Amino acid sequence: MTSPPNPPRRRRLQFALLSVIGALAFAELGAALVYYMKLDQPLRETVNLAIGSGSTWAPGSTARYQRHPYLNYVGNPAFRFPDGSTVFNQQGFRDTGVDWGHKPEGALRLVVIGGSTTFGWLFEDPAATWPSLLAERLTVETGQPVEILNAGLPAYATHNLIGFCAFWLPELDADVVVVHAGFNDAFAAAYPDEGGPAGESFHRAFAHRPIPQPARAVMRASHLARMLSLGWLRRHGFLAGVLAHATMQPRPAEAHVAEAARAATGRLFQRNLSTIVRLIRSAGAVPVVSNIPMKPEGEKNRGTYYGAAFEAARRNNTIAGAVAEAEDAAFVDLYRMMREPAGFVDSVHLNEVGMRAKADALFPVVFEVLVHRTASDTRSP
Repeated sequence: MTSPPNPPRRRRLQFALLSVIGALAFAELGAALVYYMKLDQPLRETVNLAIGSGSTWAPGSTARYQRHPYLNYVGNPAFRFPDGSTVFNQQGFRDTGVDWGHKPEGALRLVVIGGSTTFGWLFEDPAATWPSLLAERLTVETGQPVEILNAGLPAYATHNLIGFCAFWLPELDADVVVVHAGFNDAFAAAYPDEGGPAGESFHRAFAHRPIPQPARAVMRASHLARMLSLGWLRRHGFLAGVLAHATMQPRPAEAHVAEAARAATGRLFQRNLSTIVRLIRSAGAVPVVSNIPMKPEGEKNRGTYYGAAFEAARRNNTIAGAVAEAEDAAFVDLYRMMREPAGFVDSVHLNEVGMRAKADALFPVVFEVLVHRTASDTRSP
């Protein structure tokens, strides 16, 4: 009995190649099922953010930011949404379509500084945030184009804002600067000596290691590559984390939090805010101080750590008014004016209704300041 003839070498290679392709396709399908059905959603979203995949808008992820020598961190201008649209301008702040290096003749410049409540947490379109809505209305009412430069970034506190006002603000030819701060600083109350004079026991240097581009490209194309790389991503610190964790010292034990909170007075926030107001004036702009509105229900039953932070946030809101009075600066008490829960997404961040309400609350004061500024400039020789 004769054995069947061996298939030609080319056919054997084709069969082997097809087998490998089929196995890889099967493995890719299986990996995709595990990735979407078995992998914890927070971990999946963290991987997506790290490799730049998916449409999740999470401005608190470290994947969207980069280290800065003086401000600690800024936005990463290279970051793009999956559709290719940008988030940050070349300076690393929210891209509102304004050229920071050129102020058109006849235009007025409004700069807003603060944290995520200034940046516009959860809003992909900057035009829907309160700074842009405010500038839009000011343009109509003043009859002059009002440019908006949004220099708020998630987790920014007054330490970061002092750096911005010292280094960036003098270059911007701003007319009015709205300072919208106090909530992020409130977490310092949970740390020894309210975070220390330079924030050294509260903040730490920003650290995030981006995935090399070739590896990112492979993982964006393959769920199998993502699953196989999870251990490597963890071991080498490539997974995107939460921005607050990447910029704040570890949370103290509850007993230490309670002790620190009892001793806190808000003196460093007061010092920093006064410094910011003076830096704004030294840059030739007019300061407007505003405090942080909070959802009434969100201030209650917060536990030791968050309870200390919200107590400090209320205190900082009062301090903001006192600093404005002492420095003879305009003040908008948003905490008192915005108490309607329907405008909030969470304890401090706003939805579309809240964004419009905040812009409307700020408008009368900022409008008056701008008009007075314009009249003063006109009378100047």
